[in-house]
Amino acid sequence: MKTAFIIVACVCVLFALVSTPLCSASTEADARSAVFDAKERVTSCYIAAAEADRVGANVTDLISTLDTAGILLSGADLSFQKGDYDSAYNFAVQSKALLDGFEAQANSRKDSAEHDNSVDFWVNMVGSSVGTVGVVVGAVAVWFWLSKRYRQTGQAVENESQRV
Repeated sequence: MKTAFIIVACVCVLFALVSTPLCSASTEADARSAVFDAKERVTSCYIAAAEADRVGANVTDLISTLDTAGILLSGADLSFQKGDYDSAYNFAVQSKALLDGFEAQANSRKDSAEHDNSVDFWVNMVGSSVGTVGVVVGAVAVWFWLSKRYRQTGQAVENESQRV
């Protein structure tokens, strides 16, 4: 019985030693792929934030999120260069996870800003144009009314001066 226990213990220890490299969290290829994917995600998110900023959307918190993702990506690059593939993989995965839904949020803000800009255009440009036309038409109408009244008043004064 003691011999069976020793054999089972040795098999367990041998299995643990042999399977440890197989259970490693990340290989070089996994880490390289994760870092590459994270770089692509950060780049596409940066482009989405830049487009939203271009149309006037508030992107302050988006930039803060991008900064944090960039710091994680830098950690992934540094870890990969040092050969610490587990850390590189973990940093890259964290960077990508931080940016989940980022592009949708940036595009939503961009669409909202474009709509606001369109409304501002209609209010400012078209509203001002209609107001200007209204003032001009009103001024012309008042001018005609005053001109007509002056002619009537002037004729009345002329008629009275002829009677005298």
